[in-house]
Amino acid sequence: MLAPKKINRKKIIIYSLVIVIVLSTVTFLFYQEFSNKNILGDKSVSTANNLVIPSPIETTFGQKIFSNLLFKDLEMNGNLPVKIREQGRTNPFQEFLD
Repeated sequence: MLAPKKINRKKIIIYSLVIVIVLSTVTFLFYQEFSNKNILGDKSVSTANNLVIPSPIETTFGQKIFSNLLFKDLEMNGNLPVKIREQGRTNPFQEFLD
């Protein structure tokens, strides 16, 4: 039989340090994620009663696009709206169900 190989002391120390670093990093990240602190300074989150206040929607972004001549010169092609027809194969057992 093969004799079990012993792990030397240096490898045990290195493995232990890696495990401690990984566990401390994971613990830190979970703490930062689930703590009630507002780290990023986001003004849309109220920490007093944990309500999310949505920021107003900006609707002026499309004014330049829709007033452009390239957009106004677009033509509609095809028959719109598209009518959806029956999809798939017919049911081979339908005559038994009737």
